[in-house]
Amino acid sequence: MDVQIAIEPEDVPAELYRLSDAYLDAAENLNAQILRDDWESSYQRGQVVLFLAFHAVELCLKACIKTAEPSENPSYHTLPKLAEQLNTLVPDLNYRVPFRAEPVSPPTPELRAKMEADARVAHQQLRYPADKTGNPWQGVFGFSARLFQGTLEDIRSELLRIRDHVAKHHDG
Repeated sequence: MDVQIAIEPEDVPAELYRLSDAYLDAAENLNAQILRDDWESSYQRGQVVLFLAFHAVELCLKACIKTAEPSENPSYHTLPKLAEQLNTLVPDLNYRVPFRAEPVSPPTPELRAKMEADARVAHQQLRYPADKTGNPWQGVFGFSARLFQGTLEDIRSELLRIRDHVAKHHDG
């Protein structure tokens, strides 16, 4: 049996890192099972893999923020907003989230507002088939375990890089 012991406030960043690792491990494990045909592929199962990876990034960013500035306690789920806050706290980090929309040209104010709104509900789209009012998400969605494998490798590498960078920044 595994037991969670009580943690102190100063232990929260380390606990967030452990949770981030666990979510990413689970995403990698399930993606590998799909690739080996040990777990039947479906969009919904891919959606779970995507959510686990997304949440791993979110928790790591929150841990990095708390490491860089222990008084901070971000409670939102918007990865670009978390990355912006972290990049402000650690200016030479240059972290870019893996789950983002990128316009092909400089965005208009309307497009920027749409991108920000979409970023705010991205975690919901990975967890539910419909929005808070019960309306199904619009669009066509797909998942390829083979294509996502490289993204998972990139996520792992980047999360390790930013953790190391933030720790050196905080210690230095």
